[in-house]
Amino acid sequence: MTEEEFFSGYSAPRNKELMRVFKDIHLVEQLGSGMIRILKKYDPSIFTITPNFIRVAFPFLNTIEFTGKVEKGGLNDGLNSGLKSLFDIIKNNHGIKAKDASSLLDNRAISTIEKQIKILTNRGLIERRGSKKAGGYYVIE
Repeated sequence: MTEEEFFSGYSAPRNKELMRVFKDIHLVEQLGSGMIRILKKYDPSIFTITPNFIRVAFPFLNTIEFTGKVEKGGLNDGLNSGLKSLFDIIKNNHGIKAKDASSLLDNRAISTIEKQIKILTNRGLIERRGSKKAGGYYVIE
């Protein structure tokens, strides 16, 4: 396929029978119509065409710069069910130790509990108070 054919929306599917099936069950519209729609939004310069490959580099319209700082998002900002259940255990059992939390969570592995505690601590949701031997975890109010 030439560059001119490519940019005019010419379609040359490798597996014609598969494309016919997709068209019959309405999973594709008009074959080749996607290129024309893409070219309405993007300049042809985003394509690099070689005899064997087509490379596409879509530019971002908006970029987000990562500052390296994670904002405190609160409880509902991205806690999965495992973190949520541990958070609830700590909330309802002030000063609980990781070992005791494990037994209340159907003997979840201590290493898993410790990883989850670290995540909750880094998010500013819980803190450890007291000595290593006698201390425990508390929800930050």
